[in-house]
Amino acid sequence: DVSSFMDTWLEQPGYPVVSAEVVEDTLILSQKQFFIGEHEDKGRLWEIPLNTNWNGLPDTLSEELIEIPNYSQLATENNGALRLNTANTAHYITDYQGQLLDNILEDFVNLDTVSKLQILQERRLLAESGRISYASLVALLDLVEKEESFLISQAKSQILAGLKRFIMQFCLCILSMKIQKQKCIIKP
Repeated sequence: DVSSFMDTWLEQPGYPVVSAEVVEDTLILSQKQFFIGEHEDKGRLWEIPLNTNWNGLPDTLSEELIEIPNYSQLATENNGALRLNTANTAHYITDYQGQLLDNILEDFVNLDTVSKLQILQERRLLAESGRISYASLVALLDLVEKEESFLISQAKSQILAGLKRFIMQFCLCILSMKIQKQKCIIKP
């Protein structure tokens, strides 16, 4: 039903982040509303087209969480690292965790420019939201050091600007702590 599918996108604000991780050979996909800064979680859910590069997975994620058993079997039946939202055609962010992220980063050099850009943008947004650390972005910069694409250069510049803001906040916080003898809280 196209109408009910679209309602979740048109009738509520924001967009989702899909978390993907493997726990004890079970692929766990979950969704939450994506936020940067102060927020109140309202438990919103979307009909999310997974657009995955693997066979054997559902087409959409409509629940808060789904568990797909036998990840290792799925991995042997499919080629390459598991990726969601291929070609960056849907409006959501993917937070790959653990071995899923490691697999993507191992295969990063073989990805097309749009896919590389998507990974860089998603990881930067996740850092800005506080879901991951800014320090984890440094390894991404190594992966794109020799990239010549203008789009990748722009994404790299955005990551560097975010890292610079984070480092400046950290330095100011440490200085303030030394001067005022107060605790320091650094926000992403």
